Amino acid sequence: MHCSWELTFCGKTTTGGKQWEIISPDLTRKQNEIPASVGDFKTEEMKTMRPRAVIYAVAGSAKDKNVIWAGTDYGLVHRTADGGKTWKDVTPPTLSSWDKISQLDGGHFDANTIYVAVNAIRKNDMKPHIFRTHDGGATWKEIVKGLNPISPINVVREDSKQPGLLFAGSEREVFFSVDDGENWQILRMNMPGSSARDLVIHEDDLVVGTHGRSIWILDNISPLRSLAKMDPKKSFLFPPAQATRVRHDMFSDTPLPPEEPAGKNPPDGATLDYYLSQQAKEVRIEIVGNQGEIIKSFSSLDKPEVVDSLTMAYPTYWVRPSKTLSSNAGHHRLVWDLRYAAPKGAQRQYSIAAVYMNSASGPVGPFVHPGTYTVRLWVDGAVQENKIDVRLDPRTTISASDLQLQTDNSLICYKAYNQIQDLRDLIDVKLADTKIKWPKGKKELVQAFRGNGLSDNPDALYGSVNGSTLENETVVSLQDKLLYLLVVLQGADETPTSQAIEAVNKLKIRKDELITKSKSILK
Repeated sequence: MHCSWELTFCGKTTTGGKQWEIISPDLTRKQNEIPASVGDFKTEEMKTMRPRAVIYAVAGSAKDKNVIWAGTDYGLVHRTADGGKTWKDVTPPTLSSWDKISQLDGGHFDANTIYVAVNAIRKNDMKPHIFRTHDGGATWKEIVKGLNPISPINVVREDSKQPGLLFAGSEREVFFSVDDGENWQILRMNMPGSSARDLVIHEDDLVVGTHGRSIWILDNISPLRSLAKMDPKKSFLFPPAQATRVRHDMFSDTPLPPEEPAGKNPPDGATLDYYLSQQAKEVRIEIVGNQGEIIKSFSSLDKPEVVDSLTMAYPTYWVRPSKTLSSNAGHHRLVWDLRYAAPKGAQRQYSIAAVYMNSASGPVGPFVHPGTYTVRLWVDGAVQENKIDVRLDPRTTISASDLQLQTDNSLICYKAYNQIQDLRDLIDVKLADTKIKWPKGKKELVQAFRGNGLSDNPDALYGSVNGSTLENETVVSLQDKLLYLLVVLQGADETPTSQAIEAVNKLKIRKDELITKSKSILK
C-alpha cells in the first residue's frame, strides 16, 4: 500500500514496488477552511487558495485484507471495504480543516474498529485528540480521559494480543489504557520529555520512536495485558512473557567508565511479576521442571548477598544491587536468570568483565534447557501457578541433539558438584561431633578425600596445606574441576567437544568412587 504525499490518491503494489496501480479517487478536501489561528494575517486570497492536502496516514485491517482506512492532514478519514474499489467518507463529525490525522491503527480483533490520532497544533489547539469507532465509522467517540490536557497526540496503537490495551504517544510522553481508551494512565517513566512520533509493539516489548531523543524500548509489557483481568483485592501472579536464553555479558575486558555513554541491555532472563494486595509474612517463587523438580527457589526470607569489597577487582558501584523478594503490598518484579540455583557452598566472586551497576557474582548454575516450565507463587501458604516458555537464542544454529548433549553433560557436572558438597557438609558435622570417637576412622576419612601419600594433617581435608592448594584428589580440587568444566560447557551454545565429554565421564567416575568410599567409612 502507498499513499501519495504530493498527490491525493492511494495506490497499491503486488510486485514489491516495481508496478503500482491507483485504488482511490481524490480523498482530500476540495477547499480548506482558514483556521482562526491565522489571526491578523488572514487575507481574501486564502479563501480560494489552492488546496495542498495530502493523505498522511493509512492503515489496513488485521482481520480483513480488503478493509483499508486513509486519513489526510486536513481532517478527513475514508474507508474502503472492498480493497479500494469504493471509498466512503467516515470522518468524525467534530473534525475540521487543519486537523491532521497523524496516525491510524486498524483494530486487531475487529475489522470495523479503527483508532485515530489527531494532531491539531496548527489550529493552536494543544489538547489531545483520539477517536475510536467499532462500527466502521458510522459512530465515533473521543477517548481522552486521563491524558495530559496540553499534550497533542501523534500516534495511537492497539496491542496485538490483548483487546482493549492501547498505547498513545504525545508531544510530551507515552500513555496506556487497559479499557479501550476509556481511561488513560501515563507510561513515561524514565523517558525524557520529548515528542513520541511512533509506537511499535514487537512481541512483548513496546518500542517508542521519539523526535530527537533516540529510540526507547519498554521491555516486557505482559503485565499490562493482565491488568484488566486481575482483582486488586487478591494477590496475583502475572502470566510471564516468553523468555530468551541470552548470556548477560560477553564483553571480557575491564568495564567501561561510568561517564561513558552506553545503552542498557534488557534483564538477563525472565521477568516474573506479582502483585500483593496486602503485606505478607512470606512470599516464595519456585521454578518447577516437567518432572516436578524445583529448579530454583526465591523467598522473601532470603538474606541478601554480601559484597566483600576487599577481594573485588573493581569498585563496588559496578555490582548489581542484591535484591530479595518483597512481601510488601503492591506490584513487584523478580528477574530469574534462566539458570539452576548457584552451586552450593561455592565462594562468590566477581569477574573483571563487569557492567556498571549490573555485575552479578559467580559461579552460576547451568542454563535450563529450552522448553516450558512452571512458575509457582506462594503467599503465606496460598499458591498460584503460570507457565513460562523458555526459548534458545534465535541467533544460534546448534542442533537439538547437540543442545541436549550440552545440557546433559552440564547437569552431570552440576549435580556431581552438589553431591560432593552435600557430603562435605555431612562430614563437617561428623568431624565436629565430639561424641564420635575417631581411633583410625578420622585419618582414613581424611585420606579418602586427600588421596594417598599426602599430609596426614586433618586440616588438609578441604584442599590446602600450609597455604598451598593440593591438586590431587581432594574434595575441593574435584569440585573445582567440575565447576571449571561446567563453565567450559556453558560458555556458548556449541556442540561439546569429545575431550570435554571424556573429562565429564572421568570426573563422574571419580565422584562416584569418592562418595562410595566415604560412605563406607562414615558407617
